[in-house]
Amino acid sequence: MANAPHMGNSKVTFKESLIPNQEYRASAWLQINNGWDDNANRAVPMTPQQEAIVQELFKQLIATGAELQITLQHKNSADARSWPTVGRIKLFGNKPQQQVAAPRGDFA
Repeated sequence: MANAPHMGNSKVTFKESLIPNQEYRASAWLQINNGWDDNANRAVPMTPQQEAIVQELFKQLIATGAELQITLQHKNSADARSWPTVGRIKLFGNKPQQQVAAPRGDFA
């Protein structure tokens, strides 16, 4: 799917080294970026209208069976085509009754 809709982040770092062949848990939350509140040291919360939009998007993802597929590549040169893939993650939508609140704080 070379031309599939996608999202990306070219500057991902980890707080500690990852161990090959070790199982990890991946989690993600849908949210609308309202910026960062330096005084509170956290993301600016979504408005109730934005929360409703995010809930509707999530319902659509669940209803269609959509998945988020993530590829992690090691940036070892200037040529992105040469970066080796070091991991692949597939995220599935949780059923609405299994939702948990998004964590607050530093997501770095």
